[in-house]
Amino acid sequence: MHWNVPAVGETIGSTLPFMGEGIGKAMQTGEIAARIIHQAFVAGDMSRLRDYPRRIDVYGPTMAGLRGPER
Repeated sequence: MHWNVPAVGETIGSTLPFMGEGIGKAMQTGEIAARIIHQAFVAGDMSRLRDYPRRIDVYGPTMAGLRGPER
């Protein structure tokens, strides 16, 4: 079974490794996920959910693993 679930916070490794701070990044990634989900529902276009990895990538190397395999 394949689940399409947007993960946020420590689930995606957003904690800053040099200081262990994660609450702020969890909130930021959660907000990004919520906005993208809302926009997808309003537009009736679930393909917009694919924007999530690109949008969180702006947080730098701690988020690099979220891009998934290169296609």
